[in-house]
Amino acid sequence: MRRALPALLLLLPTLILGGWAATLALTRDSRPFLDIALRGVDPRDLLRGHYLTARLDLPEIEGSDGGAADSGTAGAAACVCLDPDGADPLRPLPRRLPSCAAAVLARCPYPLRDPGQTFRLYLPEDKAPEIERLLRAGETRITTRVFFHGDGRVDFGPPAIAAP
Repeated sequence: MRRALPALLLLLPTLILGGWAATLALTRDSRPFLDIALRGVDPRDLLRGHYLTARLDLPEIEGSDGGAADSGTAGAAACVCLDPDGADPLRPLPRRLPSCAAAVLARCPYPLRDPGQTFRLYLPEDKAPEIERLLRAGETRITTRVFFHGDGRVDFGPPAIAAP
């Protein structure tokens, strides 16, 4: 029994960690998602590794005046609901929400807080030179899978190359 105790003590945290990781993966996979094109990308940020610095490629918000709130530079974050567009499935249509209150966000299947914000997405080192070449030549679009939390926050899948 004394020999088995250290093995059991090591096995218990391993099982807990494995269960927690599986729960996180299942939670993420059950969230609603959209595949969205990216714009304004910088595929090589050498000071911080290999990242894409990008914004979601969304049309102008309906009823906007084109001001700072729509470009993502305003101090207060606006909330929008993304509606999949049949004409271009990689560019959902943003619809401004009256507020960022939880009750308002709960009525939207794809809520997004501050649609103009800049995101940093990790890009594997082996893919960075090829993607950089394609972007410079204008031969491709970069997309990512966006997972919606339901409260305006989002997570991202890995960046992917889409045909123009």
